[in-house]
Amino acid sequence: MMNTFNKIFRASENYLLVIVLLFIFSNNINSMQTDPTENDSLLSDLSESKLANELYNNGMKQYKAGNIDSAIEYLEKATDIDKNFAQAYDLLALAYIEHETVYSRTLAERAIKKAILLNREELLFKLHHGKLMMRQGFRYNAKKRFEWLKKVDSTNTEIYLNLGLLYMNEMEYYKNMVSGNYEDGSILSFIDPNMLNYIFNYQGSEQVKNILSEKNESVGKYTDFGEFVQKEYTNAVIAFSDILKIEPNNKDALHNLSLLSMEVGMFDKFVDYQKKIIENYPDDKDAHLFLGFGHH
Repeated sequence: MMNTFNKIFRASENYLLVIVLLFIFSNNINSMQTDPTENDSLLSDLSESKLANELYNNGMKQYKAGNIDSAIEYLEKATDIDKNFAQAYDLLALAYIEHETVYSRTLAERAIKKAILLNREELLFKLHHGKLMMRQGFRYNAKKRFEWLKKVDSTNTEIYLNLGLLYMNEMEYYKNMVSGNYEDGSILSFIDPNMLNYIFNYQGSEQVKNILSEKNESVGKYTDFGEFVQKEYTNAVIAFSDILKIEPNNKDALHNLSLLSMEVGMFDKFVDYQKKIIENYPDDKDAHLFLGFGHH
């Protein structure tokens, strides 16, 4: 397949635009994930203690407003009053994560494990634990957690979203480990051109999964990290595509698929995905920006 991706960027005088677009994506990758506090119905009596409920609700409001320290203060008080308040421990863990320090992640792990211990049936807590693992850099454990959750709840789009983001991170990780001898710095150095049509026309066919299964069986025999790049790239596309089977207009899935298509120079797909976002979210300024870039 022609190296469209690199040829366009090498010829373009607007390389800065590419950097800006990628910067926008990297700074918003976490914000694209579903916020569990968006549902106002969560503001209800979850504890037998009226005061603990009040503190929890105030903590949630502060969390949603971005006042993390204030949210933590409310939620810590709520768990002090009701030490069996699973939802408060869960939200407290999410608040701790926002501080982005090793210590705060340790506190987050303690809180989320307490929530899971109090309510082992709540899958949302386990999903949040998986997201914490991603932040901690425990990619293998996070992947195992999300893959297990997917089997338990195959219709939860946030599970697929986090899996897709994890695969994308893995793809970038292995790209950075590849020898600099590659003339082409784009993903096209690593993707088998014959697989691209299978990947982006994935409609439930087992063909791509069979190819990946064969590769999984030969793990340990690889001498080229490019094989891992190809596998994680394909897994990411499949994960986001699976979201569209559940929610055909899911913006996060469409946006990430557009970025993955851009990686391999498939700008027709890139444009199609951004057009679909605009059709369903006409006021999304980022989608208009990306669509303009795609046409360029």
